[in-house]
Amino acid sequence: NWIKLYQENLGSKPFFILVRNSKDEIVGQLAAIIHKNSLRHANIFAKRIGSKINLSSVLTWFYGPILHTESNQNEILAEILSTIDRLAIENKISLIRGASPPLEKQFSNLPFQNHNYDIKSWATYIIDLNKKIDDIHNKLDKKIRYDIRKSESEGLEFDVAKGKSYFKEFSELKNEEYERTGRKKSQITNSNNTEFEYLYKKGYQKVFLARYKGKPISGISNIIFNGNIVQQSFS
Repeated sequence: NWIKLYQENLGSKPFFILVRNSKDEIVGQLAAIIHKNSLRHANIFAKRIGSKINLSSVLTWFYGPILHTESNQNEILAEILSTIDRLAIENKISLIRGASPPLEKQFSNLPFQNHNYDIKSWATYIIDLNKKIDDIHNKLDKKIRYDIRKSESEGLEFDVAKGKSYFKEFSELKNEEYERTGRKKSQITNSNNTEFEYLYKKGYQKVFLARYKGKPISGISNIIFNGNIVQQSFS
């Protein structure tokens, strides 16, 4: 559903790769998307240069590939990466970018190196949300706990947005950001409408707002994908 969001709002092109074994069982998969207008927020000069030398076409994926077996993983990855290479050539892609799942066993770097990927290690906090809130709070870094106390003492409130009305508040924050960067308000309005239909109503999106004296001053939208929370946008 998150792919439909990009497809309708930005004209992006989704695709899905499946690898099957000899028993026709799915052993590997990847959902990715091609953005043909990745420089849409750049200045006019950058857009013109990027268009002439085809720098605006980007192929991306989040938290993949997903492997369903521990056997022949390098071969499965190689098949997926070869398919990506073919799609990149067919669609004249200038950049391929992806991120591996943070909770999965680490992939071997060899298939990616064989396909000339520039591998960069990354880390993220992993929080077990099944634990009690006090236990989670007590295990946070002391600097984070200090920031929480300070924000509370200064009257800041944290709000989990519920219902379609949150789109209005989050949209207003995004509109202010768009005004500062010279972008069209209609873009964020259309995006929020499709987000509500494809993501929020189906439980694939969560939005959090920070308020000061009841007024929203900042927000963050997250997509829930494959058991992980992926930051989508913030304002």
